[in-house]
Order: sequence, then structure tokens, then C-alpha cells
Amino acid sequence: MTINRLIRLVSKHYDDNYILATCWNSRASRPNTLEEYDHAGGGDTLAHFIAVELYETFSAFDTDAHQLDEAIRVMDSASRQISAITAALQRKRAQLRD
Repeated sequence: MTINRLIRLVSKHYDDNYILATCWNSRASRPNTLEEYDHAGGGDTLAHFIAVELYETFSAFDTDAHQLDEAIRVMDSASRQISAITAALQRKRAQLRD
């Protein structure tokens, strides 16, 4: 599997194919730089984060299964961290009176 193929797979399941459309440079097989990202419309830093995380943990020398396992691992880790932040915000909000 190539990194471009992995990004295409992930981007299909992200709003408006945004990762591929705005955060990824297919010709260079890498995430857009922040300057390129801003020029392409920017705005969704979570999409850019996903592209960077997948790129930084990808190894072209690994099997497809290992590449997918690693992508699952890093996305699961990010998901857990975001869920913990959401829960903390919800607890804080519940302490406030309207």
C-alpha cells in the first residue's frame, strides 16, 4: 500500500473528502505544508492533523496489514485523547449553572 492510497481511503470517510482535497499533496506523497494548506483553503486543522499523523507513522517497507494496524493505532490514540477532553469539558459544563 502506498501512503497516497491510505490517505485516499481515509479521506473518503472524512467530510467532503477534505483531507485529500486540502491537506495532502498527492504528487509529493506528503501532507501540505502549512503555507500550502492555507493557500488551498485551510481551516480544518483536524484534517491536517490526521494527514500528518498518518504520514509520520507510515512505512512503505511494511505490509499492508501492518500499515493499517499502525494507522488504526494512531487514530485510536487520537480519538481517546479527544474523547477525554470532551468528557472533561462536559463535566465542567455540568458544574455551571445556566
